[in-house]
Amino acid sequence: MRHADTTELDAARRARGLDGLPLAEMAVTDGAPAPRPKATAAMRGGRETARARLTPATLTGLRAKVYAGIHAHGPITRDRLAETLAMRENTINARCSELLKAGLIRVHSYDPASGRARLELMPTPTEAPDAR
Repeated sequence: MRHADTTELDAARRARGLDGLPLAEMAVTDGAPAPRPKATAAMRGGRETARARLTPATLTGLRAKVYAGIHAHGPITRDRLAETLAMRENTINARCSELLKAGLIRVHSYDPASGRARLELMPTPTEAPDAR
């Protein structure tokens, strides 16, 4: 690319508010740069799509075990849940993160002694208090 082309491209990027984008992410069509859409995990059929589809009925394996533990003993901290279920804390942390991202559990409060989050199940629409 010649120096003049680079200057014109920089001017066009500034005019479109795209000054912060790297050149590799720009597509030039008809002389005007346009940002390329980035492929998201949902577009690729990746993990985020699978997490978004998690429901209590579709949980299996360790996710189901952690969910059931929170249901039976919640609100509960992750370290206490690991002790109760006889599982490693890093396994609990990973499964809880997945359940949090899927919107199946939430942080209820924080333990005053340790400062750790207490987790609970998300209330279903029938369990949610009326907004009256």
